[in-house]
Amino acid sequence: MMYDLCKTKSVCEGANEVSLPGQEGEEGAEQKIGGCGRYQPAYRRQERKISFTAEKALEVFKGILDEDCWILGLNPQFCRPDWLIAQVIPVPPLAVRPAVVTFGSARNQDDLTHKLSDIVKTNTQLKRNESNGAAAHIIAEDVKLLQYHVATLTDNAIPGVPTATQKGGRPLKSIKQRLKGKEGRIRGNLMGKRVDFSARTVITADPNLPIDTVGVPKTIAQNLTFPEIVTPFNIDKLQELVNRGTDNYPGAKYIIRENGSRVDLKYHPRASDLHLQPGYRVERHMRDGDIIVFNRQPTLHKMSMMGHRVKILPWSTFRMNLSVTTPYNADFDGDEMNLHPQSLETRAEISEIAMVPRQLITPQANKPVMGIVQDTLSLSA
Repeated sequence: MMYDLCKTKSVCEGANEVSLPGQEGEEGAEQKIGGCGRYQPAYRRQERKISFTAEKALEVFKGILDEDCWILGLNPQFCRPDWLIAQVIPVPPLAVRPAVVTFGSARNQDDLTHKLSDIVKTNTQLKRNESNGAAAHIIAEDVKLLQYHVATLTDNAIPGVPTATQKGGRPLKSIKQRLKGKEGRIRGNLMGKRVDFSARTVITADPNLPIDTVGVPKTIAQNLTFPEIVTPFNIDKLQELVNRGTDNYPGAKYIIRENGSRVDLKYHPRASDLHLQPGYRVERHMRDGDIIVFNRQPTLHKMSMMGHRVKILPWSTFRMNLSVTTPYNADFDGDEMNLHPQSLETRAEISEIAMVPRQLITPQANKPVMGIVQDTLSLSA
């Protein structure tokens, strides 16, 4: 700014002309004050970039007094400005960065492991050069390289910074890339994820079903299992299901012994040889009366997931009463819905809290969320 003002000035000019009254009888005479009129030297700006390193920033931050931290809005007991510059890096455990074993004995390490090894190597090299008294420019290069590796561990898509790649030229997946986006850790693995023990198919209407009942195809009922604990009261019934095997409905798919070992009845030569004992768990086929959770996405309110009773029916669609379409916001133009069978403990909770008859009134407006729809009500004379 100062250079822009001075570069056009060649003479020390006076200030603004002002009237000074009463000067030697000449009232109101204009006189120049301020400048001396000498010729000025030519100013030339020299560009010189000074690198501002993290070490310098750390020094400045360390010099900030505790009382000044309060002015900055920080409590020095819990957060000083110099704590905001990372001086150590936590190393994630192997569960976060597992090695992939390819065919043979080759082990491909995770991207994060590659990056961490780069950081350790560069850090060791920097320490060695410092202790051997290497030239300042070599140490500066090592520091710069270490800074690069640390930055690309966190974010490998920084504008103006070269992308860190593997030997083959593939960009490394940094921590930021793992977290962000649709397939990232938050949206892809936490807010929504793939689950076991669920069924999904197209829904169709069935006005003959009760409002809390969902029609389930027999093929799904044979594939989805319901865990039932063997007791002296149900052992004969469950033994019969085990004897029928996995292909005959109603039957069973698995036996889980008390020690946790699992027997797959599909591959067992003679299921009738397996004798149940109290304490075993039998994963039997789904059957009429089982309680499940029925869900249509997007799940916008609590009535988008409700408890239903199962009715096994032929064909390949889930069937539901027309009146229950309103809370699900469902129609039958190709909508699909999800079904989740429940364990015994969850079944008790669902039957008391989340069954359709317990969800008739919405807490949002304290009014019924389900009612008679389409031509369900017929008036007789």
